[in-house]
Amino acid sequence: MLASHRRPGTYDVLVTNPPYSKNHVERLFKFVAMNPEMPFLLLLPMYFYTESFFKTTIGAQSKVGNLFFICPGLGRRYGYTPPKWTDLQREESAPIAPFPSFWFCNAGPYTKPIVKKWKTVNEVKTNSRLEIFSQRVFLARTTGDLPNELKSEFDGAKKRANPKSRKKIAAKRQAMLGEGEVFVKKEPSKKAAEWRKKAQEQLKQSR
Repeated sequence: MLASHRRPGTYDVLVTNPPYSKNHVERLFKFVAMNPEMPFLLLLPMYFYTESFFKTTIGAQSKVGNLFFICPGLGRRYGYTPPKWTDLQREESAPIAPFPSFWFCNAGPYTKPIVKKWKTVNEVKTNSRLEIFSQRVFLARTTGDLPNELKSEFDGAKKRANPKSRKKIAAKRQAMLGEGEVFVKKEPSKKAAEWRKKAQEQLKQSR
């Protein structure tokens, strides 16, 4: 996020994957909230919708009334190049991001027609929520529309299915994936697993 004296000039759409540390994301939310009709696409870890500043800046209690989310389908996850201090190589088939990420989106006055078109093209032939969530990407209009598997652990509405149900859902979801699809199932390397654990612990300590 740029310093206050170096704000971006005139723009049509703001697209960014900002730093997650300190108050960068809070400042970004406040910045885009100052002009709620300007479109933005912010790629962020899913837990930011549970932060205290989310509702009042771009969430339900804000003037940004056109927020929606574009998410990778269940079983998929954005992968990121590891920080230099981890001494890890990027794993294409097993992303080492310690948390799922998705796009926090606002298309201003174009949101309703975009959402309507998306549903017409991508959801008209589906028979269940699981089929919708198992596509390569899906659209969620509110945080309440997010599937349980993508809800943040800090979301009070998140439910944990019993082992039998989780196994059944995983098998059905995998069966839905067409040829050539990548199902994020491969176990990460030992170093990658250690980095995930460390990142998650740092996150919990910072909250």
